[in-house]
Amino acid sequence: MSTSLNYRLINIPFKSDLSKYPILDKFPSNQSFDLKLWRPNNDDRNRNSEITILINGFMEGVSLNGSTPSRKLYESIGLELNNKNISAIHYPLPFHFERSKESNPIDRLKLSGSFLYYGGFSLVVEELNMLVRDIMDNHEKYGLNENPKVHLLGYSLGGIAAVGVASEVARLNSDFRFSSLSILLSAFNLNNVNPENISLAFRNAVTTEDWQRVMSDLEGVKNDPTVSPIFKYLIWEIGEPIQFSKLAEKVLLLHGHNDEIFSADDAERLQRLVLDEMNQCTFINVPSKHAVHFDREIIARYISNFIISDFKSR
Repeated sequence: MSTSLNYRLINIPFKSDLSKYPILDKFPSNQSFDLKLWRPNNDDRNRNSEITILINGFMEGVSLNGSTPSRKLYESIGLELNNKNISAIHYPLPFHFERSKESNPIDRLKLSGSFLYYGGFSLVVEELNMLVRDIMDNHEKYGLNENPKVHLLGYSLGGIAAVGVASEVARLNSDFRFSSLSILLSAFNLNNVNPENISLAFRNAVTTEDWQRVMSDLEGVKNDPTVSPIFKYLIWEIGEPIQFSKLAEKVLLLHGHNDEIFSADDAERLQRLVLDEMNQCTFINVPSKHAVHFDREIIARYISNFIISDFKSR
């Protein structure tokens, strides 16, 4: 555990069950790992009543030249939330380097097979449902008061995962709804993503051909009746629309106007979908040079101010 004037960083051991996902079992380091918990640096007897689960993006924390940035987006958000007396916990996506100990998540895209991606999605849903229940049932373990508010935030690929997780958790727990859902530089319907933009955004580390193969692989589960309809909606936007009002009390959509992967049209389409059924939504277009360069501290302040607000209008 590390300490500073404003926060404490605590490692929470987490163990997953990969037995239901044999295609993922070849990566055993994904099974046992630590969740990073940022807690406001209060006395242990003074617990706080809110926590935000942070889901990283595909390349978050891995720069394209092989080095890592001094501070990752989820770290900036966690520290800013601590300043508002809100705890934050980072859930790393499967194959993220803080979980798998592998240096580059791009290796995952080199593996073919639609069920690799669907297995990854199913694992994320199962693990996040476990984490939410553990936070509610064992709140003291996380330094929280009883019945804490739980917020969910996802960036880029983690934003798609956050929407899917919120949908599945709401389906599995009719008595639970996230206090807020924040979707950062993200959208869904991956068919809308221009393969050439993928190559541009990742500076050819992920090529146009890589992305086309991923989407071709995913066709293998498109018509499988056993596959979650939420997964199908997130990938192809087919089936019943997601009902955001059942997922969270309020929603933040934060989009970079020069995002090279998800266009402004995609973000505005998502905004219209949310606003069709609820008004606790705000949409912010953040100036950025391009998708992988933006001011982490500015974004962290946007998010923390939204989470603590009683936002009720469009």
